Amino acid sequence: MPDVLYFISLTPSALADILVAKDYYNSKSIDLGKRMAGEVDIMLNNIAVNPQTYSIRYRDIRAAKVPSFPYLIFYKIKESNRSVRILRVFNTHQQPFWRQ
Repeated sequence: MPDVLYFISLTPSALADILVAKDYYNSKSIDLGKRMAGEVDIMLNNIAVNPQTYSIRYRDIRAAKVPSFPYLIFYKIKESNRSVRILRVFNTHQQPFWRQ
């Protein structure tokens, strides 16, 4: 594990995305929302360790796939202060947020 991790911050939209998804999955099955949120948390930790691992999708915005769930975590890296800004946690079964 590297000595220095990247600092992760979430936009209000990204946090809302996670909460909505967690509520939706909990309404479908007990603890499914908790499992989904746990997988998002694992991915956020992976991004903090090495954000360059995941591919660039749009200009300087990268995307990491959440395992077992149809979500992509969109984020930007700021190397100057070793931080990552999580922009959205997007449900790939919905209309893209840039077209809403």
